Amino acid sequence: MRKKITHIENNDKTKELTKKAIVNLITGIRTIGTFAIIPIYMKTGATTTALCSSAFFLTDMLDGALARSWHVQSFFGSLLDGLSDKAYAISCMALLAHANPIYLLPIGLELSILKINYSSMQRGNNVKSSILGKIKTGILALTMVDGFFLLQPAELKNILNNLNITSFDTLLNQKPSVLSNIAITPLIISELIVIGDYIAKSKKQDKAKLENQDISSIQKEKARLIETKETLATQKLQLKSRQEIIHDLFDTEFYLTNKDGGIKKLLYKKV
Repeated sequence: MRKKITHIENNDKTKELTKKAIVNLITGIRTIGTFAIIPIYMKTGATTTALCSSAFFLTDMLDGALARSWHVQSFFGSLLDGLSDKAYAISCMALLAHANPIYLLPIGLELSILKINYSSMQRGNNVKSSILGKIKTGILALTMVDGFFLLQPAELKNILNNLNITSFDTLLNQKPSVLSNIAITPLIISELIVIGDYIAKSKKQDKAKLENQDISSIQKEKARLIETKETLATQKLQLKSRQEIIHDLFDTEFYLTNKDGGIKKLLYKKV
């Protein structure tokens, strides 16, 4: 009976690991796309790059949906997903900026969002993506794909005409730079809105923490944080072992319990 139970548990564990591998592999495809999109653009042109970019962006929807559906979320998957999103988007914008420097602006705004969230996380705030952030991500994906298509408006016009879509003919007769400026406007606006939203959210959380503490508790908390900082700087024993970090990096339950606590929860035993 015990052997049967152990066999079932091993099968369940194998299935879980397989599902995690599939999800991370899908995310990894987008990571590969960060580097592959450049030679794709150089060898095949903007239209093919737009189609490939669409496929790479779709992996962002697929990996998250599968991870939640299969209950296989992990810190590793979350970190890989976030880094892949930013890296791939910046890679696309850098390519587009070669044709139109206006794409340097959203690169700067994306890096600003990253800095704001990192600073907020360092103060112990919850930096979980908001609804506005998710909408902005969708607009970013559409803008990148449109940006590649609009580098060759005549070719896009022919594709649409073959589909009996002629309502964009007048617009597509404009210069590529003009079309890019029009297409990128919603992205810039959404990024500015998200920056304002994240700043307001961060300040609200900071204020809430202050309102819930009196002066004496703040002083005690400050002293505790200073002591913790000094201890962590001088005592390597508080760091988790490599085996513990690797386990927690891929463990779903650990991720669901500690995902709002920041990366320190992953690296240190007590923070």
